Amino acid sequence: MVDKPLKSGQRKVYWLIGTGIFSALVLVICIAVPISVYQAKYQRMRETRIAAEIFEVDRWVSFFRSDVIDAISTAYGLEGFALGSMKFIPTFNGTPEERVYGQEFAGFTEYASLLRVSPHLVAQILAPGGVGLEVFPPVPSIRMLDFLNNDSMGEPTAIESVDSTKSCVLGPLYRAVPGINATWQLIVRDPIYDTKYNKRAERKTFWGFALVVLNVDTMMGERALEDNMNGKGLDYLLYTVKNTSGKITPIRFSVKENPTLEEMNEFISTGTNRAVLRNRLSWYVCMRGKNRESTPTKTTIAIIIVVALLIALVTFLASASTVLLCLKEYDGSADAPKTAPFAMAILGLCSAEQLWELSPDRMVFVSERLATLQRQEIIRHNAYEGMQLHPYTTTIITRSVETAVRLCFSVIEELNSQPIDDPLRELLGEDGRLLIACAVHWCTDATVRVESNSGVIRYEGPDVVYCGRMWMFAAPNEVSISRAARDLAMKMDEVQICSLASVFLRGVEGRQDLFTISNPQRKRLVDAANRAKRRISSSFAVQSPTTEIVSEGNPLSAGAELFPRNGMYPPCNSEMRGVASNATAQLRGELRSGSAGSRSGNPILDTSSMGACGRYMPEVSRGLKRFSQINGVRTLIELLPTEIACPSEAAGFDISQRPSSSPLSRDNVGSSTDEGHTRPRTTPTDEEKDWRRISRGGQFLAVGRGSTANWSKKPLKQVDQNVGNGIVAFSGGLRAEDLDDGDFVTEVLRHPTIPTFVDTQLRAVFEQQSLLFDFSYDSVRTVVYYFFSAFKLLLKPLATPERNNIFNRLVTVFGIPQEHILEHLAVRCVLRYIQQLEEARSLLWNC
Repeated sequence: MVDKPLKSGQRKVYWLIGTGIFSALVLVICIAVPISVYQAKYQRMRETRIAAEIFEVDRWVSFFRSDVIDAISTAYGLEGFALGSMKFIPTFNGTPEERVYGQEFAGFTEYASLLRVSPHLVAQILAPGGVGLEVFPPVPSIRMLDFLNNDSMGEPTAIESVDSTKSCVLGPLYRAVPGINATWQLIVRDPIYDTKYNKRAERKTFWGFALVVLNVDTMMGERALEDNMNGKGLDYLLYTVKNTSGKITPIRFSVKENPTLEEMNEFISTGTNRAVLRNRLSWYVCMRGKNRESTPTKTTIAIIIVVALLIALVTFLASASTVLLCLKEYDGSADAPKTAPFAMAILGLCSAEQLWELSPDRMVFVSERLATLQRQEIIRHNAYEGMQLHPYTTTIITRSVETAVRLCFSVIEELNSQPIDDPLRELLGEDGRLLIACAVHWCTDATVRVESNSGVIRYEGPDVVYCGRMWMFAAPNEVSISRAARDLAMKMDEVQICSLASVFLRGVEGRQDLFTISNPQRKRLVDAANRAKRRISSSFAVQSPTTEIVSEGNPLSAGAELFPRNGMYPPCNSEMRGVASNATAQLRGELRSGSAGSRSGNPILDTSSMGACGRYMPEVSRGLKRFSQINGVRTLIELLPTEIACPSEAAGFDISQRPSSSPLSRDNVGSSTDEGHTRPRTTPTDEEKDWRRISRGGQFLAVGRGSTANWSKKPLKQVDQNVGNGIVAFSGGLRAEDLDDGDFVTEVLRHPTIPTFVDTQLRAVFEQQSLLFDFSYDSVRTVVYYFFSAFKLLLKPLATPERNNIFNRLVTVFGIPQEHILEHLAVRCVLRYIQQLEEARSLLWNC
């Protein structure tokens, strides 16, 4: 089964939930996108800055490293010159004069000039015994300078270098070697040993040092000038770190002269840092861009969030307004006619009640689809949905006949182009195909009343009732119109109007002409009408061309073919009695003598007068059988009182001659009003007592109207049974006890006290639903009240959601309006009971 379509309220809830989710997504996007863009920009700028920093710092480090390596190479060259020129090893612990005594190096100046490959190399020193002796270029302050016992050059000390026998690079140091015009100096110190004859490098073989001094100031100035660091937007920091304590000593800082330790740490942590000569020298170069990219601040994030909230709120309000506007329930009150005249259209399924009985679960889906379709057409044609006049129908009010007709055309075309009866046809075949009857009337004698509380517009008056009765004769899958509507429909373009039938309507003098209107140029309308006609033809094909009434058959079945079957099967129809007046009059005269019809076989009813009515017959009511075909004995037929289903036709005289016109109520009781409540009288008249007389041994059983409530049966003795045919014969009859023999409790139950306001409401609902029934509300008021009370008591313990759910289901199944549900349900049950009772009697008479 296809899923049920969502209701308007459910669609609104789901759309609003979707709108909320969409607004939440907008909020997330409005927050995430700016921050993400900000972060992406920040990351892109950071990567660009870091790349520039890495490039520049690597260039600087490579330049400084090249000068340092050249200085180390120069120191190794001086070591070789000293080894080739040494005469003896000076004493290790002697005075500076003793350690340099006798040490001469001819050609040192020429050799040192050849080793000077860097302009930043400011001094080359040979220090035998650790005392400066030869200096190039000559610096007087360096001669006789004791480097062995000088601890001002940092770590490692000279003694540690002698013991480790390793050359070391010291600095940059602040004015470590006096007499040299360099604030920051880098010193390469290489110990020299006399290792000839496989001697070990130790203090005994220590000759002295070869020292090379670099001017770090000129190195840094040249780099900064050549690279134009200000133009590149970079700041730099050159510093050294003491190995033992980790103390940072700034050499040059482009930001400020005397930075603090915190400033240097912050600069180093946010910049790009490189070592000039890792593992040999604790000299570092750090660079950082001048224009630092900024991350989103708290203020920026707060502004982004506030703006995003405003955008999301505006989005939600705009989306919700659009959704509510698009899904707004159509209110036809603005377009509804406020005064007569107006056009009324009634649309309903043919044989809807039978379809509900055969397949209630599938009819729920079909009914909802049909209601949705009709609602769409009502909105499209700016019409108004009026009060329901028949079960399973829709009443539509428009300002013109043309609008009503075109609305009906649209519904028929949609049902033909997009069928909604597939579930029914899967189960019932062609009998499950939907046929819709449409009736349009131009109402002039009517009143319009607007309820102040609910705003509902009520359309009342003779023409409204006329349209409701006229719909019972509407042709299936066609639009039927009255004469008043035809006069206005003649002005429509491209339409064709044909005569449908001339019928009698209860309460209307003379025959009423009905017409059908169609548009031959609209193929779907023509196809729908032809399909309905073919189905009607196939239905009538099973019966003879004429209908013959015989005395052996059920006299109450006469005229049953003329009953309209638009979803109902009225047991006693005075309107149809008007059409079949000749036949029923003859039947009424023959009832008392126990015969009906003509034995000669001459047809009493002409099937040509059936018109649109015969299409609604169930199979059980088609065709009347002769006595030879009746599968039952006469006593079985006599056991069924003819007064139960159709009192006005079974006894052969009018209602005015009867004590009552109801098949279910007691004798025609009078009523008096006492303190707002109604109390029926219980004393029967003489005429009513005569009406209760029953013949025990006769062929015909006559029972009063109230006797159906108090049947008292004697035990029936089975005298014969035909096993083959399933026929059971009984001897004896029925004994009807006097209705006054009941006790007090029985009388109270049979005559309850009905509140006036409840009685008034039930009467109004009964008058609305019983257009085709030939009995009054007073005749069934007690049964209706008991149905109403039973439903009220049954639903009272339920919670409100459960009760509303049951109400919705009852409205759908019974085809009643949404207001006064219990009252409509009670009346509907009574009418269906009478209807089913008549169908059962028809089966008994015709089987």
